[in-house]
Amino acid sequence: MQGLMMDYPLTLNAILGRAERIHGRKEVVSRRPDRSLHRTTYADIASRARKLAVALSALGVRTGDRVATLCWNQPEHLELYFGVPALGAVIHTLNPRLDAGELSYIVHHADDKVLVVDETLLPVFESFRAKQGIPVPFVEIRARGAEGLVPWDGQTMGELEVRGPWVARAYYDSEEGDERFTADGWFKTGDIVTIDPLGCIEITDRAKDLIRSGGEWISSVALENALMAHPAVAEAAVIAVPDPQWQERPLAVVVLKPGQATTQEDLLAALAGNFPKWWLPDTVEFVDEIPKTAVGKFKKAALRERFNAPPARVPGGPDAAS
Repeated sequence: MQGLMMDYPLTLNAILGRAERIHGRKEVVSRRPDRSLHRTTYADIASRARKLAVALSALGVRTGDRVATLCWNQPEHLELYFGVPALGAVIHTLNPRLDAGELSYIVHHADDKVLVVDETLLPVFESFRAKQGIPVPFVEIRARGAEGLVPWDGQTMGELEVRGPWVARAYYDSEEGDERFTADGWFKTGDIVTIDPLGCIEITDRAKDLIRSGGEWISSVALENALMAHPAVAEAAVIAVPDPQWQERPLAVVVLKPGQATTQEDLLAALAGNFPKWWLPDTVEFVDEIPKTAVGKFKKAALRERFNAPPARVPGGPDAAS
């Protein structure tokens, strides 16, 4: 039996259009990650959502593509909830509380076309972006540690070296950068990685940020991820500081979430269950803000300059390592 109701699409575009026409001046109040209040209207949300759809289309997003979001419950996320479906794409929300490996798997499995990241979650993005996968066709890879080439065991760290038809063999008309190539012609990327038996690469750090302690390598990124998983921590950067006995030791710089409190001892105890004793930072410095670049990366050079004194020892440092 055919019904007599009109064939009218019940879509988000229709819902947003009604809100804009009838309730356009109504306020929408939300709280940002820094706890400040943000006020807008349904009319503004509708306008920004349409502009967002146009911008995503310019980026190549088409009907059925997935657009991932790594955001908090904030006004921009609401605009994404309307703007992405308005384009015919699928909004794919990511949980920022998942670890880097889980986020990397989810994004790659969904084949997300675009990822929208809130600026306060850039450290989380940088962490799971490091899960890179296998190299492109015809590019060979290897990794070199302090004792030479490292095995493909998914655990041993080394600096990634690559060669292939898509890799430049020198810098054009300049001797600058010659040190980036090995004697046998491989390009040294500056990325510290592990390679598993199937050739899957996981970036664990940048060579310039790696902590070399007593002949062993410590990943600053792994420690940062673990620290930022603590419920009281908003941001964490780990840097190398000089040490007369071990050459370098890790120092953690931590920003706490508003209204939260913790101690160095609590944070080190949280790390102790996941890392060897000699990986644990000798000192945790609590600061109001970590300096960042224009794109939101930590300015570790500025932190190294600020904390360039050998840190005080704490129980469980390398002296106690077994």
